[in-house]
Amino acid sequence: MKQDVSAMILAAGRGRRMGDMTNHTPKPLIKVNGKSLIEWQIERLVSAGVTNIVINVAYLAELIVDEVGFGEPWGITICYLYEPLDAYDTGGGIARALPWLSDPFIVVNADVMTDYDFSHLIHYSQAMKSLAHLILVPNPKHNLKGDFCLDGQSNIIDKTDKIGQSYTYTGISVCRKSLFANVYVGEKVSLPSIWQSFIEQKAISGEVYHANWCDVGTPERWQEVSNGY
Repeated sequence: MKQDVSAMILAAGRGRRMGDMTNHTPKPLIKVNGKSLIEWQIERLVSAGVTNIVINVAYLAELIVDEVGFGEPWGITICYLYEPLDAYDTGGGIARALPWLSDPFIVVNADVMTDYDFSHLIHYSQAMKSLAHLILVPNPKHNLKGDFCLDGQSNIIDKTDKIGQSYTYTGISVCRKSLFANVYVGEKVSLPSIWQSFIEQKAISGEVYHANWCDVGTPERWQEVSNGY
């Protein structure tokens, strides 16, 4: 029987690389062609069948809550976890959210623009054997060295063990709750650091997505996606 898969949107960052654009606007609310970055994510998740979304918020949190609301326009449920700024990092923030998430669950950064179809992750999660499955892309010009490589069985491997082409992590993944078994609530830890020991055990898988994706991390990249969507 198909299981409902929930999602967590990571939206607690300060967005310092955006300069003055985030002085009074949290990065997830920056608009691309009239729609906020986080709204693009929500719509794509909803179109894939996600009905429960958890969002962690910190910087200018109330602005995000006020604009996004609690899911009524999409017929879904959205709940928020408030964080002190820079308190938990990505992995620690997810660990706090586990009671409100399915197992497995989708994770997506609020500040990416992509055409990726999240229904692929929902389908993958139904028979998921790895602890996390990461969506990768060919390296963009701002990250030419990449983040990870893949072996012949679609396992994520470190660049230091490089066999072939390296790829960049998109900020999109599906994770099992057991990935966070050794993370205590309140700990400050990044998601990549949690993956690390499991990468060595070949328990983190991945796939390469060859279509539109951008990490909207700078004003220049925001301009690029604004011209392209």
